[in-house]
Amino acid sequence: PASADAHLIESRAAAAQRAFADAARSASRAAAQRPDDIDTLSNLAAMQRLAGDEAASDATIARIESLSPADARPHAQIGIALASFYDHY
Repeated sequence: PASADAHLIESRAAAAQRAFADAARSASRAAAQRPDDIDTLSNLAAMQRLAGDEAASDATIARIESLSPADARPHAQIGIALASFYDHY
């Protein structure tokens, strides 16, 4: 896909299949095209966490916080994304 939107759709489709490494790669491509977009970065952080890359997720969260320090929405979005893929929630 060429557009950030297409990469995001690809990321969400991969996550729905629990292919989290693929989801994180697609999310990363979207974020490369939209490096300052909070929603795109929030999706990336969630997919990185689900793929087991906590260090990358933490770095993405730090980027989000540097762009929008008072905005709690990204943390909520990440939490919702993570909860939706864990059976024990």
